[in-house]
Amino acid sequence: MKRPLTLVGFVYLFALFVSMQLDPFPNMIISIILFLFAIVLFLLRKRMLTKIYIVAALTSAMAFLVYDVSYVCRVKPKLLNESVTTKVSGNICDLPYESYGRFHYIVDTDNFGKIKISSDAPIECDLFDKIEFDAKLFPITGSGLFSKRSYYMSKGILATGYVCKVSDIDVLKNNGTKPFYYYALKVREAITKSIRILLPGQVSAMSRGMLLGDKYDIDETISENFRDLGISHLLAVSGLHMSVITNSLMFVLKKLRLGR
Repeated sequence: MKRPLTLVGFVYLFALFVSMQLDPFPNMIISIILFLFAIVLFLLRKRMLTKIYIVAALTSAMAFLVYDVSYVCRVKPKLLNESVTTKVSGNICDLPYESYGRFHYIVDTDNFGKIKISSDAPIECDLFDKIEFDAKLFPITGSGLFSKRSYYMSKGILATGYVCKVSDIDVLKNNGTKPFYYYALKVREAITKSIRILLPGQVSAMSRGMLLGDKYDIDETISENFRDLGISHLLAVSGLHMSVITNSLMFVLKKLRLGR
C-alpha cells in the first residue's frame, strides 16, 4: 500500500464517528475486541500488508477507548438527568445571537460544562467575561445520528436553559489576558456587522450563512429550498470554506517561495 497512514487516518475517524453513536459499555467491548484482533494479527503476521492492518486495528481500538474514557470522566458527570433551577457561573465563550425575540449565549460554566442559554433581553457583557445568574436548565434529549442531542454534543454543549431574571445577572469583566479565540471572534463579529450594514434582509442572511456559517437569520423557506436542492452544505462550514483557507495559505506560501 502506497499510503498506509491514509488508511490509518480514515479508520481512526470512522471509529471515532461510530463511538459517538454508542454507549460507553459497547464502546469498551469493541475496543477490547479490536485489541485482541490486533494481537492475533501480530502473532500471525507474514506480510507488510498485515502490519498495516495491525496498526489500523490498534488505532481504531484507541479511538473507541479514548472517546469512552473522555465521555465517562469529563462529560457524563456533568450531564443533567432532569431539569433544575440553579445558580450558574461561567464565561461567555462564543458570539451571542438573537432569534425570535430572544438572545442566545454559549456559556462555559464551572459545574455543568458548556451550556446554551437564552434571555428576553441582551446581557451587557463582552466575550469571556464571567457572569453569575439564576437559570432553569434542561437536559438535552434525543437519540440517533441527526438528533438534537447529537448536534449539541458535537458542539460540546451539555445542557440548554434560560435566564430567570436578566436584571439579577452579575458580570465580572475580564481585564486580563484574553485568548487568541477572543480576537478571532471579534473579527467574525466585525465581518457580520459589515454585512448587515451593506446588504439588505435575506441577502445579508444568506451571505453570512455562506461566508461564516451563520444561519440564524435565514428564512425557513429558503433553508428548505436549499435542502430540497441538496446544497444545504453551502450554508455550513464545509469544503467550500476549507478550500478558501487552503488556497489562501498556498498563495501566501508561494509568495514566500517556500519549497514543497
